[in-house]
Amino acid sequence: MRLNKIRLPKDKSLRSEVFCLHDDYWKNNTDKISNVTSSHWKFWSEKTVLTADQTSDFVNFRGAGFGDFRNKMFAPLFAISPVNYFLTQMMKPLPKTFINALYEVCLEHNREVSFDCVKQVLSVNRIIESEVNFSGKRVCVIGDGYGFLGCFIKKIFPNVNIVSINLGKILFFDFLLSVQKNENSTFNYVSSENNYDDCADFNFVPAEIIFKTGIDDIDIFFNIASMQEMNIETVNQYFSFIRAQSRRKKYFYCCNRLSKTLPAGNIIKFDDYDWKDSDKILFDELCEWYQIYPKNRPPFRGRFDGRIWHKFIEI
Repeated sequence: MRLNKIRLPKDKSLRSEVFCLHDDYWKNNTDKISNVTSSHWKFWSEKTVLTADQTSDFVNFRGAGFGDFRNKMFAPLFAISPVNYFLTQMMKPLPKTFINALYEVCLEHNREVSFDCVKQVLSVNRIIESEVNFSGKRVCVIGDGYGFLGCFIKKIFPNVNIVSINLGKILFFDFLLSVQKNENSTFNYVSSENNYDDCADFNFVPAEIIFKTGIDDIDIFFNIASMQEMNIETVNQYFSFIRAQSRRKKYFYCCNRLSKTLPAGNIIKFDDYDWKDSDKILFDELCEWYQIYPKNRPPFRGRFDGRIWHKFIEI
């Protein structure tokens, strides 16, 4: 499988922050497994390839287990592929502004429009249908993977602030993709417990330190398909973190498999998450667009190993 490429930022201070994150979790931390790293992520992180060099203009990488990123191909036949047709059909319920923003972010990230991108946009659209207002809010994405969801939300709602949380190794990709052609935003890598910047457009926080940061100003949380891959203790730590936010109203969108067995044999169940009877449920249903995925070879569709559910609550 070929390597993908991401361009490094030219801005010296931003480039320095990128390599600070790289050094913390790739160069100097290659063998350390934190208590928030499940057997799933231990397995997949060992399969991710990354080559980063401060003297180069590009990072070469091949991600594993956290999304379907692929550099943009300028191949005419791809436009009429079964996958492209499937994605076009998926996008039909979306407003034109959402479709335009989806394509813009993919172009900025030099990536193909993919199933991952479209499913995330459909989730945002479903939340908007619940009449929740994003304007001026601080939005946290737990486990974005390649920074797409945070960038899409910022594209649609320019006055939001984004907090991106991920395991340090994967957060590197969130950060690096998010800075692509995004000159009007400010970025901050939270490298210690006390350098969260509540004025920055984007804060990138390693999962390894998130529960020590004291961050308490987030309004809306997203988790799409990564709590199912955490240990249940970590999932419930995130629930405690969400509930501890100081906002009068807090929202959490959770889209995950109803049950998943991790490589170590532990079974993670959606119903075992720390839901409370006091949570106001805005919707709680099967995620209709996230049961099958497109393929370019017969039978052209695959089915996920288990039903995927999504739930949106006000706390």
